[in-house]
Amino acid sequence: MFKPRTTKVLSLKNNPNPKRLISRAAEVIQTGGLVCFPTETVYGLGADATNDRAVADIFQAKNRSFENPVALHLHSIQEIPKYVQEISEKAWILMEKFLPGPLMLVFKKNNKVSDIVTGGQRKVGIRIPRHDISLQFLEECGVPVAATSANQSGRLSTVKAEQILQELGGRFDVLLDAGTSPLGIESTVLDVTTDPPRIIRPGFITLDEIAITLGIPPVISDNLVERGKGKSMLESRSESKLILLEGDKEVIEKKIRTYLKLYSNKKIGIIITENLESAFKDHPYQRCVGPSDKPQMIARKIFSTLREMENMQMDIILMEGIPREGLGHTLMIKLCQMAEDVIKLYNSNEINGNGKSNDNGQTAPPAAEETGTPEKKNGTPL
Repeated sequence: MFKPRTTKVLSLKNNPNPKRLISRAAEVIQTGGLVCFPTETVYGLGADATNDRAVADIFQAKNRSFENPVALHLHSIQEIPKYVQEISEKAWILMEKFLPGPLMLVFKKNNKVSDIVTGGQRKVGIRIPRHDISLQFLEECGVPVAATSANQSGRLSTVKAEQILQELGGRFDVLLDAGTSPLGIESTVLDVTTDPPRIIRPGFITLDEIAITLGIPPVISDNLVERGKGKSMLESRSESKLILLEGDKEVIEKKIRTYLKLYSNKKIGIIITENLESAFKDHPYQRCVGPSDKPQMIARKIFSTLREMENMQMDIILMEGIPREGLGHTLMIKLCQMAEDVIKLYNSNEINGNGKSNDNGQTAPPAAEETGTPEKKNGTPL
């Protein structure tokens, strides 16, 4: 049984001597404790990867299955050969291009990597964050740090200290608070033991960027299910139902107004881009996440906004989709995985993946609960 702990927050914001606090956190790792630390993507929960008992505490703190591996976090590319069997030419090209950075590479592990880190698998994910505090902390630890995102298993990743404390407070020892994570979306996970490499999880580094770097596109994992019916990441904390609306601005606006009329007795949150901000400026639970053509800006805000909506106990969260280009494509994959329903909405003269829209700009006649044809999920989110 996992025993409660006293969580200490070490704030690095506006701190003239961050090295002292970083050293304190590293000492906690070295003595078998758990530390939440910042990266450029989201916050991580880490332990000494050479200490099986400490690594096991990560799984227990998160209520995470021991079959679900965690990754090694290192402070430099030069450390990677210590823990893997081989590094292919393509892997070296990717390392030189993207590391440190928001790309996790999956290698065949050697016998220095414990099976508890890899969930009994023969491969290990390795991350080198592009974050000064993170790199200083990892180097100060003097050991590889096994880590995964600092949130309860199956929940949204955390980018702020208050989110971590709300969700995991009392289940780890130290939080290195360096402010909000700058990117806000997880790293891309790429298996480099295959040729071509295989994307296991979409993230900040896009498929196009990888393809341009290697000269060939990576393949997409068969386990990467974009849409369909599955357990929403929102379900474990609330009854909020996330509905993703993708298509033309005018039709999405009309759809949102239909929901607001049909469910006037429900608490409805609206997450939109600047396209629709003025149209719903008077709605009390409206949040704008930025311009639709700026996916990096949206990535920094979207998951914190979802957490905010969830904490406000929205019955329904309506979210405007964004163009599926570059990072926008990655974000849409993740949002589709999380959504209860995905509804495509186009003007009457346009065609979507399911056929022509009707004269009302809907993909089907209004149903009892939906006005449009949702794309139901066939699998669960990664």
